[in-house]
Amino acid sequence: TTLDSAVYGHDYGLKSTDLQGSACYRVSDEFRIGLGGRYLWLQQNGLGPFGTDVVSGGLATEDIVKEFTFGAGATAVLGESFAIGAVGQNLTNVGNGFLPLLVGGGLGYGATDLAVEADCVFDLTTYDGARVKASGGISVLAGETFPLQLSYAYDQGPDMHFIGAGLGYQDTQFSAEVGAKQSLSGPTSTTVAFGVTLFLEAMMGY
Repeated sequence: TTLDSAVYGHDYGLKSTDLQGSACYRVSDEFRIGLGGRYLWLQQNGLGPFGTDVVSGGLATEDIVKEFTFGAGATAVLGESFAIGAVGQNLTNVGNGFLPLLVGGGLGYGATDLAVEADCVFDLTTYDGARVKASGGISVLAGETFPLQLSYAYDQGPDMHFIGAGLGYQDTQFSAEVGAKQSLSGPTSTTVAFGVTLFLEAMMGY
């Protein structure tokens, strides 16, 4: 993967290799655990407008990040409709802002036509103290075909609030959805995403 960042018309040419993998084990019908690993190698492959000086040259002669880290999580199913989970990311605590130490958890409720969830994650290393990222959402399946979604999120780090909405369509052969997220405070931020999923077995008549 290659990431490019242009500053004042110059390309710092950030190059990254980001390898991730995970596995999950179902201990029982009520309990599951998971473990994931990540290797991130990030380099600067260019110079700023003033060449190799300290400000413009940046980290052109050394790796910005070259670390392996891992995460772990667990989910417990409470009855037929409730689930609670806990997760930790970058648990090796490498001391780099690209791989912050995160711990958190969430609670969810799911029924045939309704799903509700809420979660919070604590960023323990990016700032001078712990900062929370909290979010919640609700999804309603209208007419057994159209999922409608609303969400809210708060990020204490930059002190920003967000609201999101989504609309989808699903049947036995494919599903499609579109969603948008808008910041309500701080710098203006708008994100729009589209997704399509094909169920090949159903399309081919298996």
